[in-house]
Amino acid sequence: MWNFKWTLLFLSYCCLAQAQSQRQLSLKECKQLAITNNMALQRGAINIKSAQQDTKLQKRARLPQVSFSTRSKIQFGRTIDLSQNTFINENIGNIAFSANVQMPVYAGGRIRNNIKKAVIQEEITTLEQKELINNTILEVTRLYYEILQFQEQVQIARKQARQTKQQLVAIDKQIEAGKLPRSERLNILVNQADIEQQLIEFENAITIGYGELHFLLQIDIDTPFELLQVDINEAIITTKRHTISTLYEQALQVSPQLEIIELNQAILELDTRILKADGLPSLDLQSWAGSSFSEYLQASQSTGVSFIDQVQENFGRDISLNLRIPLFMKGQLKLGVEQLQLTAINQQLAFEETKQTLRLDINRSLNQLQLAEQTLKVAKRREEQAAILNKNAKILFENGAINALDLVNFQNLQQQAASEVVRAKYNYLYQVEELEIFTQNNLH
Repeated sequence: MWNFKWTLLFLSYCCLAQAQSQRQLSLKECKQLAITNNMALQRGAINIKSAQQDTKLQKRARLPQVSFSTRSKIQFGRTIDLSQNTFINENIGNIAFSANVQMPVYAGGRIRNNIKKAVIQEEITTLEQKELINNTILEVTRLYYEILQFQEQVQIARKQARQTKQQLVAIDKQIEAGKLPRSERLNILVNQADIEQQLIEFENAITIGYGELHFLLQIDIDTPFELLQVDINEAIITTKRHTISTLYEQALQVSPQLEIIELNQAILELDTRILKADGLPSLDLQSWAGSSFSEYLQASQSTGVSFIDQVQENFGRDISLNLRIPLFMKGQLKLGVEQLQLTAINQQLAFEETKQTLRLDINRSLNQLQLAEQTLKVAKRREEQAAILNKNAKILFENGAINALDLVNFQNLQQQAASEVVRAKYNYLYQVEELEIFTQNNLH
């Protein structure tokens, strides 16, 4: 019996220690985990490495290409002996081998432009990764604040549920004493059911939010963690200090989308040069060296040339310049250049459209931040007033000046005010984060 008690105590201690050691994550830690573990960002990192490899590949196009080849052949029957210019009726085997070197001398600037294009494409891939990081951080922030908001909503609803339960007990006593009719109890029961429904919805939203956050952070769904609270005082900024023009200018300097479009325009210019290179002459340098061996010469009684002697005697080499001049390309070059010009115009329009969209986003984000700031201030004042009204309503109810339905309405008014403060607070925090991501700048 004694051992059983100690075992039970030990297990209880282990469970308590495990509960207390549950991982707690701040918003900054969640962002870092998402950047490190998110699968979309991992694929983006692989794309960057692939672009870097492509740049190396294009640079190596300048190097010569060296190859070695060999050929073994057996001739059956009547064959011409080139050394004596006579026919022989024997099966003859021979081996030939050679080394070849080929190197481009002039390719119309195609290699140089391909290298520049690969370097720019590498920059584009890096910017795409940066944009993906910004979007991931914004999504993590949204989920983080939503979960904290619903958790506070649960606390408010549970507090109201406790108050409603206490009121129900007090009303039951007054009903039993004959001071109140039984219909007064129904109002409290309806309000109690509404609170329970809200609790179910809030807790379900928390579960869904944690599931999505687990996925973004790539944390096993069976590994629980808690989110640390955020001090809103650290996030408060003076919105009057920031204007749309200054924020827009900051966003123009750091917008990945605009940089990507500008780099794509540079790639189009390089594609035009590469396409025009197909209409220019090209020059290649080739070099060959090789030798051969014949079984017939080795077996001949008159000559009897050995393998080494044959290789030395048959050794040959040459060097050549190959010039290619395109004369007629069916008009494909002209049509290709015109198509690239149309694409360039389209890219310029996309650039201007993106700039306008960015200004609209900055305008919307700043206005929403200012609205959230004002809403938070109004919600706090409303909460203070609702608390005073609810306190006075309890006194009036105890003195019989109002009924249970009136009391419930005042309580609901206070809960709505408290909930509005919570929503306004986290909406404000999110708007600050969104505007900071747009400008890549700390607005404090």
